Amino acid sequence: MTNFLDVRTRFMLPLWRRILFSGLTLFWGALEFSSGSAGFGMLFLAAGGYLVYQFFIVFDAQAWTAFFDEQDAADAAKRGEVVAKNSNKSADSE
Repeated sequence: MTNFLDVRTRFMLPLWRRILFSGLTLFWGALEFSSGSAGFGMLFLAAGGYLVYQFFIVFDAQAWTAFFDEQDAADAAKRGEVVAKNSNKSADSE
């Protein structure tokens, strides 16, 4: 089980999805403020700020890919499968 606030999912790896979800969350927070609902406005703006921070400030695509590879290997080990690691060696080098 992952952390509730962990947004590292394969679904969020493409840039357009990260822009869409963080933008929609910030837009909804502004909409809530403009309609007079300050509580929900703060909630959605805080969530949007967190998404912007995670998706654009501390985002590292290589770290996310390594995280997914580790998860895949752990899941395969639970199922009893053997996962071959990618190697950069070519067949001609032997």
